[in-house]
Amino acid sequence: MRIVESVGEGVKDLEPGDHVLLVFTVMINDGKSRFSINGKPIYLFVGTSTFSEYTVVHVGCLAKINSAAPLDKVCILSFGISTGLGATLNVPKPTKGSSVAIFGLGVVAFVD
Repeated sequence: MRIVESVGEGVKDLEPGDHVLLVFTVMINDGKSRFSINGKPIYLFVGTSTFSEYTVVHVGCLAKINSAAPLDKVCILSFGISTGLGATLNVPKPTKGSSVAIFGLGVVAFVD
């Protein structure tokens, strides 16, 4: 979860101050670095650089959320739930009424 600092040219759905979640949907894979230190390029980690205080991402990597939502609570929605839930629903494709135990998927442990 982050708060938008600024937006680039052509971005219409977000503005500074918006609360957003980072998601792995679109990655910047043009081989260019958006950051540098002492003149040396620093490359993005998985297209989002989530381990940095500030980052530059494609607008497709952001999901706008309600600004009243507590950032320390909704942060789990960004990768923890979406990754585990997506893997659970898209790979084994459980049907209604089935019971499935999933191990090793972060915050998602059981789907019933």
